[in-house]
Amino acid sequence: MRLVEIFKSAFASIWSMKVRSFLTSLGVIIGVFSIAALLGVGNSATETMQKTMEGLNANIINATVTDKDKSIEYSELEKLESDNSSIAYAVPNIKGNAQVKNGFNSMSVKTVGTTGDYVSLNSYDLASGRSLLPLDVQGGNKTVVLGFTVSMKLFGTTDVIGQRIDINGHDFLVAGVLSKQAGTWMSDPNEEIIIPYTTGQDLFDMSDIMSFTVLAETDDLTDKAISVTKSFLTQKTGDANKFHVNSAGQAQEAIQEMNTTLMALLGCIGGISLLISGIGIMNIMLVSVRERTREIGIRKAIGAKRKDVLIQFLVEAVVLSGLGGIIGIIMTIILATPIGTLMSNKISLTGGIVGLSLIFSLVAGIVFGLYPAAKASKLRPIEALRYE
Repeated sequence: MRLVEIFKSAFASIWSMKVRSFLTSLGVIIGVFSIAALLGVGNSATETMQKTMEGLNANIINATVTDKDKSIEYSELEKLESDNSSIAYAVPNIKGNAQVKNGFNSMSVKTVGTTGDYVSLNSYDLASGRSLLPLDVQGGNKTVVLGFTVSMKLFGTTDVIGQRIDINGHDFLVAGVLSKQAGTWMSDPNEEIIIPYTTGQDLFDMSDIMSFTVLAETDDLTDKAISVTKSFLTQKTGDANKFHVNSAGQAQEAIQEMNTTLMALLGCIGGISLLISGIGIMNIMLVSVRERTREIGIRKAIGAKRKDVLIQFLVEAVVLSGLGGIIGIIMTIILATPIGTLMSNKISLTGGIVGLSLIFSLVAGIVFGLYPAAKASKLRPIEALRYE
C-alpha cells in the first residue's frame, strides 16, 4: 500500500469520526499549547536576564567579611592593589540607604561610600562635573556624585554642579552627575549616589570597612585576582569561612545554569499534559481497532501484509497527534500576546520552541499509537472476519 493512500485512508478515518477525533486531539492541543507557552515564558525570562547581565563587568569581584572583628583598613586595600599586577582597582564599599532632599523634592536612595576609583572601576561615564578626589576621601568631605535618575528627580537636570542637597540631615555639595547607565538586576547606578567612604562611615555610623570591590586587570587575570583576594582575606581573618568572594562572571554562570534548569522544568510540566493526551490517543486507537476488526480481516484476506496494517494505524495516530500539535501551535501564536499582557510577562516564541513542541506531539502519536497498531497488525484474518 502506497504511503499516499495510507495518509488518505488515515484522514478519511479521522474525518468519519470528526467529534471523537477532535476530542482526542484536544488533549494534544492543550499539551502542545502548555509546552510552547511555558517554554515561551521561560525563554522570555532568560532573554530579560541575559540583557540585564550584559551590563555586568565579568572582571568585577565583590568581597565581604562576615566577622565584625576582622574589618579591613583602606591602607590594606591600597597595598592589595599596588602589590598585585592582576588587580587594577580595590575600593571600599560603605553601603546604606539615605534620604536625599532638594527643596520639596525628596527620595530614598542607595548610597555607596567609596573612593573616586569606584567610577572608573565600574566604567561609569560622567554627564557633568567630576568624580570624588583623594582630597574628598582624606578629609571626609561632604561631596556627592549623583546618579542620573537621582539628579533628574531632585533637580530636573544634570547641570547641577555646585548645588547643595540634604542627605540624612547633612548638607552635601554636588561634585558630579553620572550619565545614564545600563542597570542590572543587582543594582541600578542611576538610582544611587556616591560619597567618600570616610564620610559614609560618619553618615551611617560604620567605622569598619566590611566589604570592598576589586577589578581584575584583564579577563584572563580574573581567576588570578579572585585567588589573590581570597588569599588576602584568609590571612586577614584566619578562616576561609569568615568571608565571601564572588565575581560577576560567576553570577552569570549561576544564572545561566538556573535558566537551563527553569526551561527543563517548564518543559516537563508541559510534557505531563502531552503524556496524558497520548494515553487518550492510545485509548481511542484501541477502540478504533476493535470497531474495525472485520475491516482488518478483509484487508488481510485480500493480501494486505502485517506491516501495511501496522503502518496504517500508526499513521492515523501520528496524523491525529500532528493535527493537534499544529492547532496547539497556532493557538499559542494567537494567544501569546494577550496572555502575556494578562500575566505582565512576555511569551517569547522561537522557531526552536515551535519545532520542539510539534516534535513532542508527533512523538506522542508514535509512542502511544504503536501498541494499538501492533495489536491490529497481529489479528488473524479468519478470526477477524468472524468478529461481530
